[in-house]
Amino acid sequence: MYRIVTLLCLMVMGCGAASFAAEEAMSLAPLKEWVGVFSFESKDGKSFWTAPLLQKEAHKALDQAHFDGLFNGYAKQITTPLEQKGDILFAFACKEHACSSDNARLYINLKKNTISACWHGEKLPSDLWFSFDKKPEEIGKDGCLKASDFDLYGLYEKE
Repeated sequence: MYRIVTLLCLMVMGCGAASFAAEEAMSLAPLKEWVGVFSFESKDGKSFWTAPLLQKEAHKALDQAHFDGLFNGYAKQITTPLEQKGDILFAFACKEHACSSDNARLYINLKKNTISACWHGEKLPSDLWFSFDKKPEEIGKDGCLKASDFDLYGLYEKE
């Protein structure tokens, strides 16, 4: 009896581990369907910014306050269509009537299946770089404005 219970436990744990690994390796490639689409357009009742896959993965890079600021604030005000360059998708969102002073840039790396973001706020002492499973990094005043959108990703996202 003990062997049967042990075997069942191992089987359940093994399946759980396989499921966890599959979840961790979830591909962000489906987000490519939004390239060139304005964020207020919807597909199956969802917009780019409300897509469950995007929101789930963005939580792994952003703290709660900045996640809310982007997805429940800026993304509901002013956004641009999603762009792609190589394996990187890029989205921009900003505060209405204050795009140059309060904005966020979102980067989706399709090869690494990670999301990063650059947060710029005129009243902040430093801009912030958010990266998958890391603490926010202070990148200096106007750090998000130091390069063009795709070059900025290369500047701050270290391998």
